[in-house]
Amino acid sequence: MVVAQPGDQTVMVLDCIRAGKNVYVDKPLGWNTAEAQQIADAAKQAGVIVMVGFMKRYAPVYKKLKELIDGGTLGAARSFQATFAVDSTPFCKDEEQFIKLAAIHIVDLMRFLFGEAVQISGFSGSSGEFISQSIALKFENGIVGNVYFTGMTAWSRESERLLVTFEHGFASAEEINTLIIHKSRTGNSLPWQSLEE
Repeated sequence: MVVAQPGDQTVMVLDCIRAGKNVYVDKPLGWNTAEAQQIADAAKQAGVIVMVGFMKRYAPVYKKLKELIDGGTLGAARSFQATFAVDSTPFCKDEEQFIKLAAIHIVDLMRFLFGEAVQISGFSGSSGEFISQSIALKFENGIVGNVYFTGMTAWSRESERLLVTFEHGFASAEEINTLIIHKSRTGNSLPWQSLEE
């Protein structure tokens, strides 16, 4: 297990791989593409497993959300809206550090839930360690959505929300411990004429 300062992790992981050990490493796998590829190539050549500590995909609320997406009980997932807010100012001094050290968990979660993104665009209102980003994404499977990232002292307690709209309902994961599932109405009467809603 390698949990160290990001700048030290690549060398430590490579040492473990050379020793023939499977490695569980904290994020990020490497500080850039070249470092991550070097680790991936070394692991493949040595025949060992390297796993990055992306924890969000193992949270029960997100595992259940993944079941809803894959199972189709609410129809196909069509869109999502995500928010991740944290006071990252003590350990992230710019947007690159914020994405690689904090928001990377939500980036991994989106890939886990929706697959690979094929289009990404966005806006930044960041200034130094004060992070404010709005990003729109389209995935290979047609799902579209947006994510709001913020890293400022206003968020002394980490906050995250993920709302997924399906063809026949929606699911809202709130603060990693609550999942609200709402199914579309099935009756013919108008909502104000029925207690079904």
